[in-house]
Amino acid sequence: MTQAQALLTPYDTGERLEPRPWVDGGLNAAQLVRLSAGGPVPTFEDFGRVDFDNEQNRTVLTVYVNQDARGCVLHIEDLTEEALTVTGGTEAVVIGLEHSPGVEELLSMAERGRKDFLCQASRGGYDDQDQADAATRWAAAERAAAVIRARFQSQTSGQQLEVDRPKPLHP
Repeated sequence: MTQAQALLTPYDTGERLEPRPWVDGGLNAAQLVRLSAGGPVPTFEDFGRVDFDNEQNRTVLTVYVNQDARGCVLHIEDLTEEALTVTGGTEAVVIGLEHSPGVEELLSMAERGRKDFLCQASRGGYDDQDQADAATRWAAAERAAAVIRARFQSQTSGQQLEVDRPKPLHP
């Protein structure tokens, strides 16, 4: 190994993406005024966003974390066509746009099954407790279906709006 090779970082070799915060550190009002004189002023949405660039200095991901009533929400804006694997935390299944027709069919089958259940229930096939339990489960299924459909719509919208993505403040 040459001395030059020994000086290469994991960022240089492509083993790790290099983080580039949109806004470095917490800026006070005086710093914001000075920054605005030389370039764009960071907006509220810019704080906490970090681009991750590959060895060619091309942004691969933008990541930020918000908090809500349930805890922390990690947002990952994937800017490539490459597969993204997320590890750690709660395990999640990645469902891409290519799965949309199959997901729509599953949701349609669930809706047809619900209609069959209601038809049988109207003929006395289920007691009141069975119907109440089914109504609770169906409400949960409808909420999940709404989330899935919204996710597919946002993926489609995101692809169309990617050109409007805000530019990072770092050079």
